[in-house]
Amino acid sequence: MSALLTVRYPSGATEFRMSDEAPDVGDTLKRNGDNWIVEEVTKADDGTSVVTLRPQPKLPAPTTTQSFGRRRARRTTQR
Repeated sequence: MSALLTVRYPSGATEFRMSDEAPDVGDTLKRNGDNWIVEEVTKADDGTSVVTLRPQPKLPAPTTTQSFGRRRARRTTQR
C-alpha cells in the first residue's frame, strides 16, 4: 500500500508525494535536481508522514593541478 508523504523544504515550500514507504532520518533524497537530507519524519494521526528536508552540503569544487614542468626560457638572439 502506498503512503502519502508531505515533504517540507527549508524555504517553506511543501509537496505531496505517494511512496511505498517513508524515508528514514539521515536518508539522502534527490528532488528538483538537488540532494536533500531527511532531517525529521513524523507520523500524523491520519497515517500520513511529514518529512522535513535540509540541503545536503555542497562539496567544494576540485582544485586544478598545476604543472610543475620547467618553463622554457625564451632565448633572444641579437643580430
